[in-house]
Amino acid sequence: ELEIATYESDPLFFSLNEPRIKAEVTPYFMVRIVDAESFLKNYDFEWSDAVSELVIHLKDQHAPWNNGTYKIKNKEVTKLNESEPEGLSLDINTLSAMLFGYKRPADLYEIGQIEGEEEAINGLETLIPARKAFFYDFF
Repeated sequence: ELEIATYESDPLFFSLNEPRIKAEVTPYFMVRIVDAESFLKNYDFEWSDAVSELVIHLKDQHAPWNNGTYKIKNKEVTKLNESEPEGLSLDINTLSAMLFGYKRPADLYEIGQIEGEEEAINGLETLIPARKAFFYDFF
């Protein structure tokens, strides 16, 4: 019998000759963006000409300073003083999950965590690097 703590996407399971194992997934840590404006301005987006502009309407019930509309345009992020009718609506938990690589925008859109036009979701998919959430520190 072996017990190992690893991450959700560990390729070890695929490499086993007998892959019938009991696997239990439990959250080990959580992430929370405290200052959305600063975080978005410093995030390493994968800028491309395919996305000219994207608007995000963000809700945060525990940190009201994060509430608002953010425009991503010309490799810059700006928090707007007034709302715009178009854009994607999501909460801080959804934003955190996406930007830290835990879930992709299209997956969150499918389950109703993001509301908006599919074209905007495709733009967000382009902007966010395809990384896997991983924190390999057990203490």
